Parts: sequence; C-alpha cells; structure tokens
Amino acid sequence: RAALALAQQHRKDATPTPSLVIGTWLTHAESSVSVLGGVSVPLPLFDRNQGAIGRAEGEARAHRTLLEALEARTRAEVQGAVRALRLARQAEARFEESGVLVTSDLLERAWRAYEAGTFSIAEALDAYDAVWKARAEALELRKVVADAETRLARAIALDLR
Repeated sequence: RAALALAQQHRKDATPTPSLVIGTWLTHAESSVSVLGGVSVPLPLFDRNQGAIGRAEGEARAHRTLLEALEARTRAEVQGAVRALRLARQAEARFEESGVLVTSDLLERAWRAYEAGTFSIAEALDAYDAVWKARAEALELRKVVADAETRLARAIALDLR
C-alpha cells in the first residue's frame, strides 16, 4: 500500500503546476515604475517522474508477490502438518487397537512358565524382547505424534504455554 501511495504521489508531482510571478521594476534615471507579471507552466516533456513511478509500482508488485508466496507457503505448511498429525494419531490408534502392546502380565506368565519348566530361557527372553520392542514402538509412535503436534503449532504460530 505504501509503494502504491508513493507511485500515486509521484504521478501528482509529475502534473505541471503553473506559477504566477508578479514584480515591480523601478528606475531612477527616468523615474519610472513598471509592474511585471507572468505565468509559468512547466512542460513535462523530458522528466515526467516515470522512473520513480515505475520503481514504486515495481516495489508494490514485488511486495504483492512476496505476500502471495508467504500465504501459499503457510497454507502448505499448515495442511501438511495437519495431515501428518492425523496420520500419526491414526497409526498410534491402530497400534494400540492391534493388541501388540503387551503388558507386564505376559512377562509374568512367561517367567512362571520358565520356572515351571514349560518354557526355555530363550522363550522367556523372547517374551521380554517382544514386550520391550512393543514398548519402544509405542514410544516412537508417541514421539511422532508429539513432533507432528509441534510442527502444527509452529506452522500456525500457536503458543501452547
């Protein structure tokens, strides 16, 4: 807006402004007084402020293009962050619904089966390994959700404090 206003001001400055001149001429030798008057109108043949007008309009176009680019980038960032958050939450929900997340009850049963002699130590350790891998995957999915929430908050400049 400022650049467009400046261009408009340069156009107004390029409009010829007439000036009126009134003066007197006194002479002592012949004792006379003359009154002079005149009108001056500049003809903008060579300098019509076209350079300044063009520069201001160019700056306005550049600012408008920058604004459009920023709006498009912000829109894309927000849409991408919303999509990533939705997908991360869906993945976390699918993981929790799938029953892969085993509890400490499974570990206790595996340990009792080992003590009873129906499981070998390798099978008991496999049960521990499965539980820890499932917990690690659940934590990784929670991290992905938290990262997606952070990206969305950053994209919309939301202060979550």
